[in-house]
Amino acid sequence: MTLRRALWNLALAAGAFLLGWVPATLSIPSGSLTDVIWPFAGFVLASVLLWGPRAIPPLMAGEFLVSQAVGTPWWQSLWVATWEVALWGGASAWLMRRMGGYRAGLDSLGAVLGFFLLPAGLCMFLRIALGTYFRVAFGWTTWESFGSDLLSIWLSVAAGILIVAPAMVAGVEHRGALRGLSAARCGEALLLWAGLLATAYVLVPAVRAGTSLSVLPFLVFPFFIWAALRFGIFGVGMSSLVFGVASFERFFFSGSFPEAPVLREAMLYYQTLLIVASATGLLVAGALADRRRAVEGLEETVAERTAELRTANDGKDRLLSIIGHDLRAPLYGLVRLSEYLMESAARITPDRLAGYAGEMHQSAKGQLETLENLLSWARLRTGQVAYRPETLPAEALLGPVVNLFRLRAHLRGITLDLVLPEEAAAVSADPEMTRTIVRNLLSNALPACPADGRVTVEARADGTDLAVSVSNDGTALTEEEIRHHFHGEADSPRGLGLVLVREFCAVQGARLRVESGPGRGTRVTFRLPLVQ
Repeated sequence: MTLRRALWNLALAAGAFLLGWVPATLSIPSGSLTDVIWPFAGFVLASVLLWGPRAIPPLMAGEFLVSQAVGTPWWQSLWVATWEVALWGGASAWLMRRMGGYRAGLDSLGAVLGFFLLPAGLCMFLRIALGTYFRVAFGWTTWESFGSDLLSIWLSVAAGILIVAPAMVAGVEHRGALRGLSAARCGEALLLWAGLLATAYVLVPAVRAGTSLSVLPFLVFPFFIWAALRFGIFGVGMSSLVFGVASFERFFFSGSFPEAPVLREAMLYYQTLLIVASATGLLVAGALADRRRAVEGLEETVAERTAELRTANDGKDRLLSIIGHDLRAPLYGLVRLSEYLMESAARITPDRLAGYAGEMHQSAKGQLETLENLLSWARLRTGQVAYRPETLPAEALLGPVVNLFRLRAHLRGITLDLVLPEEAAAVSADPEMTRTIVRNLLSNALPACPADGRVTVEARADGTDLAVSVSNDGTALTEEEIRHHFHGEADSPRGLGLVLVREFCAVQGARLRVESGPGRGTRVTFRLPLVQ
């Protein structure tokens, strides 16, 4: 056992001992301790909720020492420790976590309701009913007082739970947030608790004396609601703790006691007031926590939608830029060239006319390719592109695309090769997406390849995949150029085509790899699953 763990066990045992020993050693006129608030129960519940079963042994040790300190036989002390901690504390915490909607720090209305209904309600009632039955069976009390003893013990233990457990659980679970409180918030908390102290110092003597209270007890509720609104579950728990400690001091250390019946009635009244005030604050804080999470979720949704709209708007701007510059300029050139041909048709030789026709054809094909990319990109952005995989031979998938570029490569003096696996290979892929990927890679590879260079489309089996690569022997790309072209956004027809390559590979689950270096050009590879 480490020193830190040993100190932790010692602290739990000491806390359990003090919270059990102080009420147990009080001497009050009623002749019974059943009316005294028992914070030990709240300490046990909070400890087992926070730290689980490992908290049970030191808590049992603390309770055992309490029983020994007040003269209880050792065997009975062991039974009380087992009953109070291992059975009731363990069962209550287990039910709270499994059925009570427990959230860290009791930070929800469901967790607060579960806290009331299970540990402080059902479990506590069963535990006290059995305990009271054993008190009668052992001859410590009579059946005539069974009902009143059950009620008084239930109220005293429930009040003890509300004084300690919420503050302890919320304080430990939210300790990081508490360290970040501003000086103004800390001052506000001190003002709140000072008001509760003043209320306790005025209210307790009146309750203790059994005098008419009028509206005085209702002064407590604004403070608990204030704590719920401004400080949440922890604020309400600390308010219960401050109010409970102040009330305890005023009840038992502020002069002589009244007669037993008056004192007992006063204690029951005050415990009921404390329970109702704490419950009100906890319910308000739990409801506010749920609402805060709902608002935060809505804000996150709004932020996500805003980011999506901003991205869509940026995409629209890039689209308009491409349309305005990269489509308009070539189309304007086509218009001027066609006007020149109409005006000068009689003076143009057949060879020059054929040359002009070739230029117009290549320009129109380039614009058609850009338009197809724009339409594919727009459909992709609006979710209109559906992934429809088919089983196709590699040659049927790649051959038609490569054939479309053979004339363009020939006119540039570039050799365009298609290398297929020796054995027939079929892949599962979306034909339209895959051909768009290869088409855009070729559209970028050919212009970057020098005259008399070579562009190769290669498909080779690699394990369970077909690795499809497009390579050229042109100028190598730098790391910055690779990031810009393959991981950036569309800012030109070339960039738009590579964005489609990236997006369509992602839709098909095809891994994309870019290799480039001096003297070896650039190779882009993506992988498709083979069909056996």
